[in-house]
Amino acid sequence: MKECKHQTDTYKAALEQLEQIIEVIDPVETVNVKDITGRIKLADRNTELTEATIMLLNKYGIDYRE
Repeated sequence: MKECKHQTDTYKAALEQLEQIIEVIDPVETVNVKDITGRIKLADRNTELTEATIMLLNKYGIDYRE
């Protein structure tokens, strides 16, 4: 199944927004993943968005709760 360019662009924009949010979080904080993913509006990509959030939190060394 081919993904249309609009969906791909929307997903890329969401990932960029997600990284901007995570970059400013203090590494000593423990955050809830749903608090972060709730800021991004991509209902059809919820699982991928959660996985990307966890990956970025690990990248920046931020503790999280699911």
